[in-house]
Amino acid sequence: MPKPLLVHYRERDSVQPDCRYPYEWRFIGSNSIDIALMKACAAKQAQFVIGGWSSPVYLQTMALARGRYSIWTDVPRPGHRSVAKDYIRNCVLRFAFSGARHVIVTGQPGISMLERLGTPRAKLVNFPYWVDVPDTLQSKPETHEPLRILAIGRLVPIKNFVHLIHLAQKLRELKVRFSITIIGEGPDRERIEAARDAAGLTTFIQLPG
Repeated sequence: MPKPLLVHYRERDSVQPDCRYPYEWRFIGSNSIDIALMKACAAKQAQFVIGGWSSPVYLQTMALARGRYSIWTDVPRPGHRSVAKDYIRNCVLRFAFSGARHVIVTGQPGISMLERLGTPRAKLVNFPYWVDVPDTLQSKPETHEPLRILAIGRLVPIKNFVHLIHLAQKLRELKVRFSITIIGEGPDRERIEAARDAAGLTTFIQLPG
């Protein structure tokens, strides 16, 4: 009988108790070396799905389980870096993706970026999470239905859900009928709710959890 899926995670607030079953969960934090994970990598029949590539723990897994892992990655952000930093980053990315069985990417922008980094097209899997925006947006006929915006994710500062408060203020200034629902939990909930309430948008933005 196959063993149940074992999920290693690095951020304590990213896992809610009601979503743990039926998997086994193990917190590894930000350790640069994890002995238990190294032992798991030594089992040749073990397969891995890695959510990212920039952590030492991720790189450790990639080095020990070459050809036995898949990577899920968001759309890479080119950014503005020095020549040296950009070179090092690209070397790490090529190392990560060259040893992967599959690279699960969110949308065509990610596919194009990783192809430019030399990732074989046969490894790339376009996961339907990103919404590809067409080159030209066509206006839609006026509708009496309110605009409904849904956002899903952990409520942590890096997700910047407070940006939706600013968006809502603009929509209200433009007299657009709308509602915003933010699905998720995390330590940033109080800050988001405070910003929403201070802007007088309590009835427009809901955070059901």
